[in-house]
Amino acid sequence: MPDSARNLEAQISSLKTASLESLRRQWQSAFGKPCPEHLRSISWSACWFRLQAKVHGDLSPEHKKYLDVVGRTLGKTPDAPVPKFSREKSQFKPGTVFVREHDGVQHRVLATPEGLL
Repeated sequence: MPDSARNLEAQISSLKTASLESLRRQWQSAFGKPCPEHLRSISWSACWFRLQAKVHGDLSPEHKKYLDVVGRTLGKTPDAPVPKFSREKSQFKPGTVFVREHDGVQHRVLATPEGLL
C-alpha cells in the first residue's frame, strides 16, 4: 500500500475519535470556513471525504452539479425518480461506487455502463 493511502487511512481513523473542537478545526482547514452548527453529526464524514479527494482527486464540476440536483430533488421528494445524468458532457467510470451517509443510513450508488444503480 502506498504511503499516501496509509496516511489517508490513519487520518480517517483519527477523525472517528476526534473531539468536536478537532473536527471543527479539520472542517475549517478542509473547506476554508467554519463548520455550520447544523452539520455537527456529519462533520467527520465531510472531512473524511475532503481528505480522500486530496489524495485520489475530486469530482468534476459536472458531477458535483449533477449530485447537487439529485440531492435537492430527493430531499424534497424522496420517492421521486432520480434525474438522468447527461452522458454527452461527462460520464462516471463503470465500477465507481459513491457512498454517503444521511441520518445514520449509508447510501451506495454504483456506476455501470448502463447508468447509475
